[in-house]
Amino acid sequence: RLLHLLEAGRERKLTLLSAPAGFGKTTLVRQWLADSATRGTAPAVAWLALDAGDNDPLRFWRYLVAACRAFGPELGAQSLALLDAPIAIKSPLEMILTALVNELAQIPGEGLLVLEDYHAISTPQIHESIAMLLDHLPAHLHLLIISRTQPPLPLARLAAAGELTTIEAPELRFSNAETEAFLEQAAAPALQADAL
Repeated sequence: RLLHLLEAGRERKLTLLSAPAGFGKTTLVRQWLADSATRGTAPAVAWLALDAGDNDPLRFWRYLVAACRAFGPELGAQSLALLDAPIAIKSPLEMILTALVNELAQIPGEGLLVLEDYHAISTPQIHESIAMLLDHLPAHLHLLIISRTQPPLPLARLAAAGELTTIEAPELRFSNAETEAFLEQAAAPALQADAL
């Protein structure tokens, strides 16, 4: 059920996987990617695990561009050059994003960019730049955000445009049938419906 939701989300710009700690968000995404690989439909994946230290916009984008090198070893050369420019001539973030979007548009095949633990990001400038990235995301690239909270991104606008898939705590919980199947696989004794 959840694998189908993630698979269907590939047709949109953004999938937001949002739930408290311990709900299996990362495990679900890894299982989905493994399942896609066995079917031969897995996209190229760039994965960036975030923490509170990544709230500096230049550091954030340097790490994100480096993660995107999974799409091709030469990808991001222009973006990194702009990020590494001397402080006196530091390029505006919009120029860096434009360079990155142009480079991402050149990748062959489908790509998936995963931002894990996005709840660690609190810098408004980073949220604004991710919104800008979403506005200009190449059609063959999909962004998947794993977070414990809903990020301050233009989610309503994306949802209204049919460009957002959300998976939250209610979807991640086992249904009664899934609970019963899990306990049967675990060789647990048969339980009455109220105990399940």
